[in-house]
Amino acid sequence: MLRLVDCNAPDSVTYATMIIGMIYTGYIPFLISTRNNPAAVAHLLKRTNARHVYMSGDHMIQSLANAAYSELEEGSRPMTYVMPVFEELYEGLLTADSVKEQKFEPAKADPHSPLMILHSSGRSVIYQFNCFATDPSV
Repeated sequence: MLRLVDCNAPDSVTYATMIIGMIYTGYIPFLISTRNNPAAVAHLLKRTNARHVYMSGDHMIQSLANAAYSELEEGSRPMTYVMPVFEELYEGLLTADSVKEQKFEPAKADPHSPLMILHSSGRSVIYQFNCFATDPSV
């Protein structure tokens, strides 16, 4: 199971679009606070077996990611991608004439697997949400 980590987006519409898109396509978004230190981020990436990381191009976030990656073994570092900006996702879709109907089939998901994972910088708990319950685990 692949997990995607998101480390901040430039705006809330883009952020929501990416999170919903990840869930819809069968990935499990793991939202990590950028207030964590590099050791904590490295630990969370390793613990959740993250394979892909989307983050903004912000210098502070890039520095945090690079410092966290330096604490991971070479083969366990996730692929990193720059989070798109609003215009990249929605350019050309802002007028009614440009909207084309596209159908996407949602991924088949196990209702008992996590839908999304959250972690607060202030607690040592990872919350995993699925369609049935919340499961805090240390």
